[in-house]
Amino acid sequence: MIGAVSGPHSAQIDVSAALIKLFCAAVQDPNPRYWDDDVEGGIVAPPAMLMTWLMPLEWTPTGQRSENLLAAQVPLPGEILINVSNEAEFYTDARPGDKLYVTERLVEVSPKKTTSVGSGHFITTCSNYYNQRDELIGEITNVMFRFGAPEA
Repeated sequence: MIGAVSGPHSAQIDVSAALIKLFCAAVQDPNPRYWDDDVEGGIVAPPAMLMTWLMPLEWTPTGQRSENLLAAQVPLPGEILINVSNEAEFYTDARPGDKLYVTERLVEVSPKKTTSVGSGHFITTCSNYYNQRDELIGEITNVMFRFGAPEA
């Protein structure tokens, strides 16, 4: 499965100035690029929000659920996923009105490892985030540890 690609998966919500401001209020980020329409180029989303736009909604009136993470689809034992690390590169800004989508590629699966939480595999994926103009907004490489619940 190494090299397998999932997606594209579209965001269930569009980038919006209101959500940008709510996020910046929560983290107390005063950067005028996130608050002021009059700043050159208008409001942009903080890079730290990139993953949030593509997070699946927990509930919808139709009961539609978003697709699973690629790491959960690899045919390995274990149903518990722990995020270990991620690295991000940002290329351009997401702006209010953008409709984002993501593709995810399986990069690596480790041999079975035993850690303090259990035995399982480290799974590395690379997610590419795009806007509706197919411009690459950012790339996030993520490592997750997938393992089964220890027997009691």
